[in-house]
Parts: sequence; C-alpha cells; structure tokens
Amino acid sequence: CYQDYQGGAIIWSPATGAQPTWGATRAEWGARNFDRGSLGFPTAAETCGGGQCTQYYQFGKVNWSPQAGISYSQFPTSYCESLNRGTTKYPGGTPRVSFAIAESYPSTHINFVNCVGENGAYRTEWSTSGFDGESGFARPGVATGPTINKFSPTGSFTITDAFGVGNPGTALNYIALNPYSRWGGRLNGNYNKYFESSADIFPDENMWYYATRRQGDYRQGAVINYNREPDSPITMNAGFAIFLHSNPVATWGCISLSESDIVRYLRTAAPGDRLIMGVGADVFR
Repeated sequence: CYQDYQGGAIIWSPATGAQPTWGATRAEWGARNFDRGSLGFPTAAETCGGGQCTQYYQFGKVNWSPQAGISYSQFPTSYCESLNRGTTKYPGGTPRVSFAIAESYPSTHINFVNCVGENGAYRTEWSTSGFDGESGFARPGVATGPTINKFSPTGSFTITDAFGVGNPGTALNYIALNPYSRWGGRLNGNYNKYFESSADIFPDENMWYYATRRQGDYRQGAVINYNREPDSPITMNAGFAIFLHSNPVATWGCISLSESDIVRYLRTAAPGDRLIMGVGADVFR
C-alpha cells in the first residue's frame, strides 16, 4: 500500500512496514521501477549525516550528497535474487550464473557471487571478493580495447574454456599450459585466441610465464568469452585475454580472485555458464 503527499510518499508492505520516501533518493528508487525493481521496498527512512543521506531497501541502498549526487549499490546477498526477480539488465538463463560487480567507476574492487539454479530459482552458492581492471569497468557497450587501456568489459559472457598447470576437475574444455602456450594480442589471425609458438612477441601473452612466475596469475583460470566466439565475432583491437584467473590484484582487464576460489569455481563450472560483470548501477534495473 502507498499514499502520495506533496513532499513524497509513504510505502507499506508486510515485510517492511510503513516507510517514508522523498527527494533524490525516491527519484532514484523510482528510476529503478520502485518496489518492482532491483531495490525492492524501503526498509527504513532516509537518514543524513557526515555530508550525505542514505536510504536502505530490501536489496540495496541509495546515497545522496551535494558533492557526488546520487549513487546506488546492490547488496551482494541479493545478486542471485535479482535473477529470480528479473531485475538484471543482462541475460542469465544457465544452471550457474556468476556476478563480478563493482560499486562505482573506476573502482578496481569487485564482489564475486556464484549463483546456482535449483527448482526453478537461483540461490547463492558462495561469494568472495576480488579485482577487475586497473582502470575499472568500461561503460556498457564500450569496447575495452586496446587492452593497454586496462578496462574490464561490462556485460554477460559465456565461459567455455579453462586453462592452467593441471586440470583441477573441471568440465570446461581445459588447456594444459606448456612453455609454448601463447594468447594472441597481435592484430593477426591469432588475435584473442590460444596458440602455441616458440616466439615470445609482445603483445602476445606468454601464458607459461604468467603461470609459473611467483604470483601464479595463470596457474588456474577460465576464458571470459568477450570479443570472441561463441559470444561474438572478434573485432581487432577491441580487447583480448579477458580471463577469470588467480592472483587477486587489479589487472589489465581480467577478473582476478584467489587461486583457491578459482579452483572452487572451475570444479563446478560447465560449458556455457555465464558471468555477468560491471558496475552495479549499470547491471541491475
């Protein structure tokens, strides 16, 4: 139930009681389709302090300040629920869907949540924290390339291939790396593809080097099908070597987690699983 007033409205639901909404935070809530959108119902009135105002909702919060304006964030605990509610802007539709979500541009920190579908609904299987590109996420529809710009792509991408120094038990097509393993960065027929060569020519990536150096970036990983089949044709210089890999530091566009989390992901992954990634405000409705 709701009642509108000159200065705002009072919203009531059995789960959240009666809560007032007004001003810029109400406008943002409305832009996200009110209670039918990704935020759900308000759970408390707006509170102000420390130079900003905040209103909490069932699935996220909205902040406002005179300096920064409006900002929005979704609670990681509600990412999987957003699939059930139809409030993601990108497709899921597979038995497992993962999210890699930053709260703002150009944040390099992400929440990673793995969702599994059971009995017609998704539930949270596990979650952790990690990193995206050193420049944060590119805006929706914007190519990340050239890769040296260090952006991660926004969107929904399939996962079909994995790689590393030894198969941890994944159903994905697994590439066992060796001293000749390369990923194409030069603008030729190998661009954004795995190939083997004794030559070590930048910007082709020497995957064996990254797998065996102390940081172990490519000891285990999966290929995010950005700018490559089966998700799309390859566009030269639009970005290459976008991986989900070990070594949790900001990268040139990959999503990186701890090695133990990558192994945990790989052991339950299946060809065609999806990864939805980007800044929350541009991923959820």
